[in-house]
Amino acid sequence: MATRQEIDKAVESKGTETLPPPGYGRQEAMRRRQAKLDKAIDELSEMDLIGSLDPSLLDPDPYFLHHQDEMSVPQGDYEHYEYLWVETSHRGQHVDLAKRAGYKPVRKDDPDGQDFMQYSPEGYPLVGSTILMKMPLEQYIKMRAKYLAEYKRRRGDVFSVDRMMEVSERYAQRTGKPAVKIIEHFSPEQIRNAQARSAFRKQRQQRDSWETIDTHLKEGTAHLAYGKQEHAHI
Repeated sequence: MATRQEIDKAVESKGTETLPPPGYGRQEAMRRRQAKLDKAIDELSEMDLIGSLDPSLLDPDPYFLHHQDEMSVPQGDYEHYEYLWVETSHRGQHVDLAKRAGYKPVRKDDPDGQDFMQYSPEGYPLVGSTILMKMPLEQYIKMRAKYLAEYKRRRGDVFSVDRMMEVSERYAQRTGKPAVKIIEHFSPEQIRNAQARSAFRKQRQQRDSWETIDTHLKEGTAHLAYGKQEHAHI
């Protein structure tokens, strides 16, 4: 059986000569190599996305850096509302869009409209050319969920057996009922393959979690990651 040091060495190298003999050690080394590759691809894709943007778009707005403290909501009722600062220029188009989405302006006499430095002539909290608006939190969650569902449909999630399998599993966990209809248009072979891939991903996540715990225990940092442990039984 391969030792942990041999597996670590095989993961860091790129050739086949350092791979352990066939068995768990080789499988573990190949799994961790693949994880490193997936992470590198993901990071590179993000850099490509950022590189395609105008660099000036990534610069913080000096005005908002100077006034960012004013854009907090001192008396905000965050348990029941989602807040948004909305630009009032462009003939109020952004305000109209926000209203159609379900936002309404916060008013000076509202409980959450107190303690602002400036107000508009209408009595709305004002920072620069933006006013403060709010939406009931439950309504905001439904709105964002609707937008996200539409985005996933356009992205093609409904045609991906793996993504639909994940949705089906989460639905079953929440409700205790199998969501068979969302995957019934896939073939039995596609579903079996997706289930196998899902089981492998879960197994890999579990192994990663145990590796993290193992590292903390060996380094003596488990109490920092998981809280004070008076007694531990491993």
